[in-house]
Amino acid sequence: MTAKRAAVVVAVVFVAYAVLLGWRGVLLIGTGDPVAVGLGIAVLVIPLVGLYLVWREIQFGRRTEALAHELGEAGGLPVDDLPRRPSGRIDRARRRRRLLAVQGRSRSRAGGLAGLVPAFHGVRRGRRSQAGPVLDADRDRPSRQLRRPGARPTVNQP
Repeated sequence: MTAKRAAVVVAVVFVAYAVLLGWRGVLLIGTGDPVAVGLGIAVLVIPLVGLYLVWREIQFGRRTEALAHELGEAGGLPVDDLPRRPSGRIDRARRRRRLLAVQGRSRSRAGGLAGLVPAFHGVRRGRRSQAGPVLDADRDRPSRQLRRPGARPTVNQP
């Protein structure tokens, strides 16, 4: 199933759910009891918010697809020409060489600062609570060295 079909199926299922939930809200409002009317109004608001969010998500997908189409016509999309294993995964050695070449071009354009990437993840109570791995350009995986919260970014030289 393609991504478009899956999105359409999920949207149709959600619309059916929203209609059923909205009908329950109308039934609750129809009872006339103040508590039931309040719950009915709340139940009516939930599907409306959901419908709005689904609509915005579909619009985002359409605009993203149009942008990708435009980039494809202009030749701005990266070429996927790396050799693959029988399982479909990209060959590691070739991927590594391509990554190093791309990083070298981007570092030369950015004055050597392109490798500075914030390695923090996980935010708790408005501050950094966990340190993520430092990216290592010389290996296929992140370095095992962890940065402390508040530490200055480092770049591991190849």
